[in-house]
Amino acid sequence: MTIEQALLTGQRRLTSRVPDTVADTVSGTQAWIEAEMLLSHVLGCERTWLIAHGDVQLSASQKKQFFKVIDRREQQEPLAYLLQWKEFCGLRFHVNRHVLIPRPETEEMVERVSLFLKQEESKTAILDVGTGSGAIGISVKHRFPDSMVIASDAARTMINFNSVAQCWVTTVDGAWGPTSAIEVYDRHGRCSFVASQTGPVNRWIYDAWEQLIADLVD
Repeated sequence: MTIEQALLTGQRRLTSRVPDTVADTVSGTQAWIEAEMLLSHVLGCERTWLIAHGDVQLSASQKKQFFKVIDRREQQEPLAYLLQWKEFCGLRFHVNRHVLIPRPETEEMVERVSLFLKQEESKTAILDVGTGSGAIGISVKHRFPDSMVIASDAARTMINFNSVAQCWVTTVDGAWGPTSAIEVYDRHGRCSFVASQTGPVNRWIYDAWEQLIADLVD
């Protein structure tokens, strides 16, 4: 089966799938784009490469992987989870089933925060609670590199441990008990992740936080 044949089959199957919401319809164009995105993900190439190489034969393994993700999309699994990324405010964020998918409507929040920060004369600290993929906090930090953005969540999957060069952990006694803060720096000396744990937390959140610190320190 060639790339073009696989895309046509994928398009046909995705056109007939149940829409994600009642208000949606699945057009042939949308289905084609989704098929292209899924196949480019499987092959590890750009969509433009698929267009120029439609006559290339897929291997048995590539064909199997492609139609496996087509099956999952037919069952209404979100496209972003299948691709493992979602674009937000012009940036690409890693997502999986452990985090909510950044929504286009949420970009309005980033715009409002950006407008506020432009009017501020002094530096302002931004706290992104329940950050998930980090889309909001990182998008703000990208626009305002000098601002302090603190992102907080219980998930350990937010950090690429391979990129960590230095880590600073600070613990103080707060009104609600011990409060910890983590700063992670990459090999270029840039602060790539800041997180805080404060307030009363249940046991599993506390254990997850302690495990995160242990992973980073090790």
